[in-house]
Amino acid sequence: LKNPENEYLIFDELDSLIDEVIKETGEYNYIADPNAIIKTHKGVYISPRTENQELFVDSMRSNVITICRGVAGTGKSALAIAVAVSYLLENRFDKLLLVRPLTTVGGKDMGFLPGSLDEKYGPYASPLIQTIVDLIGETKYNEWIKAKKIIPTPTAFVRGDNFKDSIVVIDEAQNLSESEIFTLLTRICHNSKVVITGDESQDDRKDKYKNDSGLSIICDKLADIDKIGIVTMKIVDIQRHGIVKNIIEAFE
Repeated sequence: LKNPENEYLIFDELDSLIDEVIKETGEYNYIADPNAIIKTHKGVYISPRTENQELFVDSMRSNVITICRGVAGTGKSALAIAVAVSYLLENRFDKLLLVRPLTTVGGKDMGFLPGSLDEKYGPYASPLIQTIVDLIGETKYNEWIKAKKIIPTPTAFVRGDNFKDSIVVIDEAQNLSESEIFTLLTRICHNSKVVITGDESQDDRKDKYKNDSGLSIICDKLADIDKIGIVTMKIVDIQRHGIVKNIIEAFE
């Protein structure tokens, strides 16, 4: 494949060219995938692309609790949200709870944030929210928020609540302690599923807590319980730019 200067394209240039074409057409012309999780409002079929991603999706469908751990860029959060939104569209559950700890990269304090709880929590939940908007569009997302079908909530506000007729996505779980995850998991009621995602190598809490990652602990303690699935994503599952694999390998 050659560029206008009649020189062969490198992979990065090809990626950029594909992105430009997609933006111009506004849609993907993919053939329907029988393994697709969901079709987005732009006609894109979202499907698992690796063996471990398939295991993750199968676990979410068959288990009450699924824990997905592993390196960045492997689609943990995106696949969790895709399955959760597909269940809402199918009326399998009444609501989707988006749970994330109030922890920034590096554990830095963001300081005082003005506004309501939703406005304060917005910066923390924005990656999950954007994923949902990409799937169903901003109009439908706003409708679901207003109808409380989607409820973004910080970890600290879940205590005392019950996960009934709900699918719950707990993201960035490496930043939760054992007791925090225990509290979340004991909220499960009838007709509910919980999906937990995280990467222990990106623990953003203060150094003194890093040896007490709740994600690592629950993977050990819950490994042999029926209806709990644990999936580990590896470098081979990375779906971001190819350089991400090289960066992770260099740091390891």
